[in-house]
Amino acid sequence: MNKVDFLDISIISHIRIDNPDRLDNFVIRNEFYKEHCINLEFVHVEDGDISKCGDAITKDDIHRLTNNTGEYRKNGSYNIGETLTKRKYLLFLDVDCVLDPNIIKALAESYADTAVVYPYKSVLYSTKKFAKRFQDENQLKILTSSHATDHGRMFTDSCGGAILMSRDMFVKTGGFNPNFSGWGYEDSEYRDRCLKLGTRIVRPSENITMLHLYHGYHSFVRNKQALTIETRKNSQEYKKVLGMNKEQCVEHMKKWGIYED
Repeated sequence: MNKVDFLDISIISHIRIDNPDRLDNFVIRNEFYKEHCINLEFVHVEDGDISKCGDAITKDDIHRLTNNTGEYRKNGSYNIGETLTKRKYLLFLDVDCVLDPNIIKALAESYADTAVVYPYKSVLYSTKKFAKRFQDENQLKILTSSHATDHGRMFTDSCGGAILMSRDMFVKTGGFNPNFSGWGYEDSEYRDRCLKLGTRIVRPSENITMLHLYHGYHSFVRNKQALTIETRKNSQEYKKVLGMNKEQCVEHMKKWGIYED
């Protein structure tokens, strides 16, 4: 088996171990890429003050604690992760998500210099049984056979889980909005802000499926935006950005210290 060379690609993840499935998925995902890739670089930004990952993080990985003990901040962690790598292409990948590395490499080389890439068309939120099968087999072919509805729930038009771009594109789009905390609206805000900026967005032409590993019943429920205080704040930030024109977006992004003219 020829392994995929990830020499130019860094896999950046936000980590908050909030249940046992999350840690299991983190291990399953990492072992899959270790099996099928060479020259891997994992950047793990763990959102807390004490690591809960144990042996799941190895000496070859880049690991940083945020010292944040409040609501998790995925966007802020992603922005930290970008500063910890020198590689050209950045794959911001959830710990529960798995994609064919051949697809990632091909899309990076073809589009990530000039576009923000969502390297999938659909997402399979797997059953626990299918997640276990994937763990046991650890084979690329299982990703291409994951369209059957008995393996979980299939969604299209998602804008979270995996985002691929060059380092230059990260800077041009201002990185991720750090004003979000907890869960809700942060993925939609990034996509819609990119559209306001006139940034090209690319998805694969064929029906590539991303596997989202099971992590409790809530992994099947797409609309999880309950009316928590944090979600309401996120909604307000999202609506504020939606109401901006391109120039106002740029001024907003400058406050984060990432965007460069």
